[in-house]
Amino acid sequence: MKNKVFFNNSKSNKISGVLSTPRQNKDEKGLIAIISNGFPSTKDGSTYIEIEKILNKLSVSTLRYDYSGLGESEGTMEEFNINKSVDDLESAVNYLHKNGYF
Repeated sequence: MKNKVFFNNSKSNKISGVLSTPRQNKDEKGLIAIISNGFPSTKDGSTYIEIEKILNKLSVSTLRYDYSGLGESEGTMEEFNINKSVDDLESAVNYLHKNGYF
């Protein structure tokens, strides 16, 4: 099952993601992989979607997301840097933790 999700980074930018869970029982805990795209691509790049499909076939849930300033996430590309990318990744981990994925 795929769901569009949103969460905020520490700067309150809304980060856009796609959560894909292969299990029928969403309460069942399992493995989850966070797929971070390369600059300047987005979560919807064909490589990231293919990785998601492969992992889902192996019963691994995935979260693909756009860095702030890229794709459907808030922010500007001009502000993109490694520190903000790390912040966005930490925000993705926090989102999954708060929602009981681990």
